[in-house]
Amino acid sequence: MSALEIVGASSAIAALAQQSLQLLTRIQDALRYAESITTYLTNVRNDVATVESVVRSISEEVALQVSDITPALTGIFDATKQLGEFVEELFTRTEQGGGFRRFTRGLLQGPSEQQQLNGYKENLLQAKTTLLLRIQASTVGLFKKEGTTVINLMVVSKVERWLQNLPGSIDGRLNISEYLQQKGVDASQEYYQPTTQELEELLGPLQDPEVRETLAAIPSDNILNNTTSGFSSMFNGYIGNGTADRDAFIVPNRPTNIIGNRARDYSVMVNRGISRNTADGLSSAQKQQLEVLIKANLVEKVRVEHQEPKKEG
Repeated sequence: MSALEIVGASSAIAALAQQSLQLLTRIQDALRYAESITTYLTNVRNDVATVESVVRSISEEVALQVSDITPALTGIFDATKQLGEFVEELFTRTEQGGGFRRFTRGLLQGPSEQQQLNGYKENLLQAKTTLLLRIQASTVGLFKKEGTTVINLMVVSKVERWLQNLPGSIDGRLNISEYLQQKGVDASQEYYQPTTQELEELLGPLQDPEVRETLAAIPSDNILNNTTSGFSSMFNGYIGNGTADRDAFIVPNRPTNIIGNRARDYSVMVNRGISRNTADGLSSAQKQQLEVLIKANLVEKVRVEHQEPKKEG
């Protein structure tokens, strides 16, 4: 998957999980007189909410959108879809007279409905664990700076903090972070340039086809000759600085090569780091523009395109 496809898949999974959460809440409301069942369903909802939070973070954080996670993302999509279909079936039963009473007895006395729901939930949690393990072992932080492969230590630190703040028992260390620590790399610098031997220790033999494919997919700081149109947005820089300060942004120590990029129609292109508040403001302004065009019956003249930046080493 490309980064754009990963964003799309993550957003779809988050939407499926959110739908399941809404239906589980309505099932709880229908069974609110049965305390043991509402407590059980609360636990299920909490687990689903954790998964929804993880995949939503992937859709929003560029550093997590690495090709290494593709197989795990496919697995978590399937598990979320299966659980969602079963929850929808359960919800349908809450709206059927005698069927609702049989369904209630099944949840109260079991074991059929609870066993099935537990099975789907456990499949989803296992898929989430697999996804997080993939992220731990991924090439997060690898980056091409002026054609040379480097490790962005700021990105490594940011993703590791995100992992460590997730609920659950998974070890929140990135493999690449542990490797750098063993090498005694100064974590306060922005970039570290690994030797050929170090790259092979991290990835495997550089002549291996899979390793070559991984290296080819590493993002570059050269973002050249892109064109946005319609209502699309392109941000060629960091959004925020990884802290809770919504007005903060990052100014890299070394400039990024951003050349020949054009924004057409009502699209937005930002060629520097911006704060999260600024990004939200731009998004809100675009939405207001679209609403004006719709009211003026001009929306059919607007062509919306989604493009992934062309990154060249």
